[in-house]
Amino acid sequence: MALSGVRVLDLSQLAPGPYCTMLLGDLGADVLVIENVRDAPSDAERRTAAYFAFQRNKRSLRLNLKHPDGLQIFKALARDADVVVEGFRPGVVDRLGIGYEALRAENPRIVYCSISGYGQDGPYSKMAGHDLNYAAVAGVLGMIGRPGSPPAIPMNFLADYGGGSLMAAYGLLGWGLTMTLAATLLILAAVPAVIRKEPPPPLASEQRRKRGERPSLIRALKRRDSRYIIPFLFAFGYAGTFMGGLFSPFLVHMGVPLPSIGGILPVAGLIGGTGTALLTPILVKRVGLRGAGIVGMCFLPIEGLTFAWLSYRGELPGFLTLIALCSALFFSTGIYGYAVSISRFRWASKAQAGTDYSLQSSLWNLGVYAGGAVAGFVAEWYGYTVYYIIAAGVATAFALCYVLMFNYVERLVQVREAAETEDVAPFDAVEAV
Repeated sequence: MALSGVRVLDLSQLAPGPYCTMLLGDLGADVLVIENVRDAPSDAERRTAAYFAFQRNKRSLRLNLKHPDGLQIFKALARDADVVVEGFRPGVVDRLGIGYEALRAENPRIVYCSISGYGQDGPYSKMAGHDLNYAAVAGVLGMIGRPGSPPAIPMNFLADYGGGSLMAAYGLLGWGLTMTLAATLLILAAVPAVIRKEPPPPLASEQRRKRGERPSLIRALKRRDSRYIIPFLFAFGYAGTFMGGLFSPFLVHMGVPLPSIGGILPVAGLIGGTGTALLTPILVKRVGLRGAGIVGMCFLPIEGLTFAWLSYRGELPGFLTLIALCSALFFSTGIYGYAVSISRFRWASKAQAGTDYSLQSSLWNLGVYAGGAVAGFVAEWYGYTVYYIIAAGVATAFALCYVLMFNYVERLVQVREAAETEDVAPFDAVEAV
């Protein structure tokens, strides 16, 4: 499983910590709950449903951390642990001699997660509180209930589980930093589009306005070229997701830890994507879009059958070898994706570009959703080996459709574009082809 081999020491007692470590245990971590000798649950408490719900996939050990022997036993456990989760008030673990600095001296690679109501420092850090207090201070409580009535009591799902347990789990898995970095990169990528000057409308749009025409979805659907482009874009979205949509779950299935996946995919995507961006334009210049599509199509079955073989083999290559393999496959199959994406922009009507792009994107995304849903069922029913063999066939078949219809669609689009820049009805001109 994703966290197999990860050892977690759980010092927490109230809901946020045990629920967080329960999630880690569900992902395969080896969780050892450290229970205080004095405060350990009685046998009657152990039989309650809530206790068993939080303690699944865990082992437990009673230790008196205030006794020198208990302290030494805990430090010995910490030397072989990967994660410590505690939920005491700030300062308690330091007084016990098991704070972060003390355990880092025993194990420099230890990951230490402290869950508290108001943080480890600040004016409220020493205050006691429970879920309802935290929800009130955060302003969430005032948003629940009927207007003019007292707030509805949300049990402890919001602050304890949502704000405490889940955020702790995200932090331990590194997702918080990952999502912040991803959001920052998206914002930076959008800056050029925001600050650039708006280009003048194409001649086709000017001619459309002169004729008094408005963008029309019906007109776009009736064009002869749309009879080929629209179904293909659905098929491209479907096949692309059917082929690549389960790559991360496949790695998890093969036992790759989540932090390793977080390193493999970005690095392989960066290397493969950079190669595609730099070399594919050169390839297109030499052999054209259709030729580039043929080259990319040839690699689709290789990618699918490679992962089918890895699944059948039952083990993956080493970390660096896996990155190199994924980079090469992402680069080669990216050639086909590049050719189709550029073709899509070429084939869209310049006279009503907004309508065409929206229509294309809607059909493309519909194919993505359908392909992802079907892929999940196929992998669940038949296993990843059969799934990747089928995916290789599906992707190659739809790529072959693109190659075969390319020249005919190009002729239809050229006639339509010539008509769109003249003072004639473009729909009639294309129908005459």
